[in-house]
Amino acid sequence: MSWLVWAAVAVGSAIGGVLRFALSQGSQRLFGMAWPWGTFLVNALGCLAIGLVAGWWSSRGEPELPRAFLMAGILGGFTTYSSFALETVLLWQQGAPARAAGYVVGTTLVCVSAAAAGLWLWQQWIPGGAAR
Repeated sequence: MSWLVWAAVAVGSAIGGVLRFALSQGSQRLFGMAWPWGTFLVNALGCLAIGLVAGWWSSRGEPELPRAFLMAGILGGFTTYSSFALETVLLWQQGAPARAAGYVVGTTLVCVSAAAAGLWLWQQWIPGGAAR
């Protein structure tokens, strides 16, 4: 893989991260903070976008550079939930619904537990590290 592909992913990630931040901030101002609308919208839009892009790319023989820029870069910087969703759908389409379900349940349990563990560790080991 050439350094240009890596650079394309890096630049795309920066763009996706800025888009994610802007959408999160905007939705927080618009809808308030009672529910994490920003994250919800980012994940939903990212999943829609990766489905559209994956479908488009599967019907074309596009080179690796633009695909890496858009899918791994922009969409990966925007939300990795889109990759998770696409991988789940692909497992289902490949005739492995049990693996797809296991992937969803396993990812959710492990990731929520890891976030809770990280927060707990921070609160235990870092003076004044209590959550706000």
